[in-house]
Amino acid sequence: MRIVAGVAKGVPLRAPGGPSNLTRPTTDRVREAVFSVMAGWAGTSGGPAEEQLAGLTFLDLFAGSGALAIEAMSRGAARAVSVDSGAAAVAAVRANAQATGLSVEAVRASVTDFLKNPAATPFDIVWLDPPYHLAGVLVDDALTLLEAGWVAPGGLVAVERSARDDEPNWPAGLMRRFSKRYGETIVHFAEEATQ
Repeated sequence: MRIVAGVAKGVPLRAPGGPSNLTRPTTDRVREAVFSVMAGWAGTSGGPAEEQLAGLTFLDLFAGSGALAIEAMSRGAARAVSVDSGAAAVAAVRANAQATGLSVEAVRASVTDFLKNPAATPFDIVWLDPPYHLAGVLVDDALTLLEAGWVAPGGLVAVERSARDDEPNWPAGLMRRFSKRYGETIVHFAEEATQ
């Protein structure tokens, strides 16, 4: 596992360790494809990788190693926050951020508890990569909590799941755009429904 593009391209990342580790890192191939989608959404595809998310903010929920948040920073994001309930995951995020020299905020909390707090500022892109065994209803709950000001107007929300799982039930404030399948992985995309 490594950073795919941008200022930290090629820097290896470590996955959280531990006997109860249930982390399933997003593959480099899927990350590259997803960031191509994000660059297209941002209108920066074709530009230098380190500028594709310039000035945007990125929230990484169920972060694991923090690879998505760190990749976002490598591609120019102004701010990235990684949230995970596991101590090993948060330690891995911090170690990976340090190895790349990129600033990523690592928060140890359950995603539900984190999202129940009021959002100080909304995020342009929200990524959810829950463990595949996590019940779909819990994913749907997290998406509903995002409606409380977590997503910027017109912001992008992406959910990675097993291709065998049902699509999330998008709440009214998130408008489904499309889904992309990458082998056994599927990523569902939605945008914040602007008024």
